Amino acid sequence: MTEIDPIDDESMTLDPPGTIVVLGAGPTGIEAALYGRFLGYDVTLGDSQGIAGLWRSSIDDELPVAPEQCLSPLAKSALRAQRSEELDITLPTTASAWIDDFLTALTETDLLRDRLVISAVESIDQVPVEPDPEEEPVSEDLEIVDADQLPPDFLVTFADGTTKKCEAVIVTPDAGELPIKFALPTEYWFAIDSGDQASAGDALLAQRRRIVQIFAILAGRGDLDLYRPVRL
Repeated sequence: MTEIDPIDDESMTLDPPGTIVVLGAGPTGIEAALYGRFLGYDVTLGDSQGIAGLWRSSIDDELPVAPEQCLSPLAKSALRAQRSEELDITLPTTASAWIDDFLTALTETDLLRDRLVISAVESIDQVPVEPDPEEEPVSEDLEIVDADQLPPDFLVTFADGTTKKCEAVIVTPDAGELPIKFALPTEYWFAIDSGDQASAGDALLAQRRRIVQIFAILAGRGDLDLYRPVRL
């Protein structure tokens, strides 16, 4: 994986339904895609090895994280919305159950269905933003921003011929090495690294905190955290 820290710039905002490509369909990539979809973004999830491909070598082993850590509150909500019966609160105890019964199921929910591209990334390039000829000022006091003044979009090309033009890219630890055709760091490119945590569970929780940080930047709201319980 290319571990490049993003530009920490509070001006890197992106309003829904802005387009985002998340690379790596492991637990963290699925979580990042889910988080973005809960906020209303147009998200594509891509991985050359399929769902949790890097985790399948230990598919018959015990769950590498504590059962209560394997699904976030958002993941549980997405699964409950798709099931007529109550979600099994005992949660998985093996890697196999985690991948097949929960992570795969999340990609089949309404939020992520048809948003998974299983193919290697052939190239990632930057392309100029195309101006919208129908765009008009919101009021007489506001002017349309020249497209030449905007950060470029990203063009992600997959080996199966799929192309995705997007405004932001989130790279997770499962993405592997990527054929990037521009210099990093760059605006709207966000990396979630594997970290130096004592356990897989600690790493997973740290990566979720990074997801919160990324979407708080995009929303322009430092206090945005979908994992916090709603207080009435």
